[in-house]
Amino acid sequence: MEPAGWKFAATLYGYLPTVGGKLNFPVGSTNSTINVDASTLIGHLKGTFMGTFDAHYDRWGLFVDALYLNVGGSRSQTRDFSIGRTGIPATAAADLNLGLKGFVWTAAGEYRIASDAAWNVDVLAGARMLGVKPTLGWSINGDLGPIALQGRSGSR
Repeated sequence: MEPAGWKFAATLYGYLPTVGGKLNFPVGSTNSTINVDASTLIGHLKGTFMGTFDAHYDRWGLFVDALYLNVGGSRSQTRDFSIGRTGIPATAAADLNLGLKGFVWTAAGEYRIASDAAWNVDVLAGARMLGVKPTLGWSINGDLGPIALQGRSGSR
């Protein structure tokens, strides 16, 4: 076992997940929603941070991991969306801006059950928090025909 005393470690790392899916945004007080295929709109990374911090005193420790991600993209004159469950008329198009901010935070207590000069075995117990906030800005041009839309531009 290692001698008693505080030991600290910090790590910056990279994690490259695939972001995709479909998002539905309510429009005003009506039952209309704008549906967007996120995998076609998210085009680039705006910012990220990924890192861990580990502190140990004798057998006991604390582990913290944080991941922040800010991605977004835009499309001009696109038809890659729908309003409600209805496709848009051929004469309509939109300018769309999609942003996605996410944060994953993990905190855990640790107990070291074995230690050697070359390796350690720790048992962790903790909690993880995930927060994701999508934001869509839109401006719809053209004739929407029978589709009721309170505002032709806005954000949610």
